[in-house]
Amino acid sequence: MNEQTTDPRRPRHTIGFGGTHHATPAEIRAELPDDLRMDFEEEYQAALAAANADGDLQPLADMLGPWQAEIRMRRSPDRPETE
Repeated sequence: MNEQTTDPRRPRHTIGFGGTHHATPAEIRAELPDDLRMDFEEEYQAALAAANADGDLQPLADMLGPWQAEIRMRRSPDRPETE
């Protein structure tokens, strides 16, 4: 198989849910302040609509990763209290 060819059966990265590293969309919504929650919701709904339209889940995986990282950072005991 040509390594340059993108195989849709082999994602660039996967969508993880659960545990401390992979917050679910519901957990993300619950833990974000209002202004960020609105940004998340807009991006999430757009990614869901794209996935529904063409069956490609990669945009959903791509948008969830940074938001899950944001929640990991917010959950960190080393994070200073600024809110």
